[in-house]
Amino acid sequence: KKLNFLNVTIINNNETLEFNVYHKPTFSGRYLNFMSLHPLSQKRDVLVGAVDRAFLLSHPKYHKENLNFIIRTFLANDYPIKFIFNTFNSRLKKH
Repeated sequence: KKLNFLNVTIINNNETLEFNVYHKPTFSGRYLNFMSLHPLSQKRDVLVGAVDRAFLLSHPKYHKENLNFIIRTFLANDYPIKFIFNTFNSRLKKH
C-alpha cells in the first residue's frame, strides 16, 4: 500500500513504513537553468536541496533511483555532469 502525502510517498511494506520522494503528476522537471545569470552558489544550492531531499526523505533502498532521477533532471536543465558529480560528492560526505 502507498500513500502520497506532501512530497513523500509512504509505503507500507509488511507492517514496516518506508518513505520515498514523491513528485506530483504536474512536476515539470524544471529547475533553475544552469545557463541563467544567477550566481553559481544559487545553482549549487538548488542541486544540494534536491540531493538532501532525496537522502533525508527516502529509505536507503531508494537512494540510487533518486540520485539517477536527479542526474537526468539536472542534465535536462543544462547542468554539466562534472558539476553535478562534484556537488554530489561534497554533499554526500556530510550524510
